[in-house]
Amino acid sequence: MAEKPSPLVVALTRALIPPPPGEEEKREVYEQAGRAVIELSNAENLLAVIFCIVSGPVPVEAAKEMFASQGSFDRKSKLVDFMIQHADRRKEIALWKEVYKELNTHRGVRNLVAHQRMIVSYNPDTPEADVALTPLFHSRKGRRLRAADIKSTADELKDVNAKLWKLIGELSNAP
Repeated sequence: MAEKPSPLVVALTRALIPPPPGEEEKREVYEQAGRAVIELSNAENLLAVIFCIVSGPVPVEAAKEMFASQGSFDRKSKLVDFMIQHADRRKEIALWKEVYKELNTHRGVRNLVAHQRMIVSYNPDTPEADVALTPLFHSRKGRRLRAADIKSTADELKDVNAKLWKLIGELSNAP
């Protein structure tokens, strides 16, 4: 059984033999795509909490089942929107409208991240690679997304989630 190379040997190897073109760019797309999907999943979880709060006096387990039965993120967010709009809580409605608009903006990018393929294009004149997510071969839907686009969405979704937490706090403290 071969021994694992020492960290010094690994560092020297990386310095002397750089990774193939596009490897760092691919890693960045994977990282940012993961962040965007996870932040949207976190938002969906927070929407479930909000739905349970505004569904009172319905038992929490029944509210959770109703929320989960909606299937898509779009249907779940519309359900929460309906409940908040009819909860007669003006202060919370204003914050919700802002958050709901932002969620809808980023929902589309999440769908592109989750349902597109990664391509790597090389420029023969430079050692650079162009890495992006693009529509599937059989699809007419979608648009090209680079790591910076995906990172922007992930960053903004993190801010949206902070606002959802704030909304949960306000709904929890409301009479």
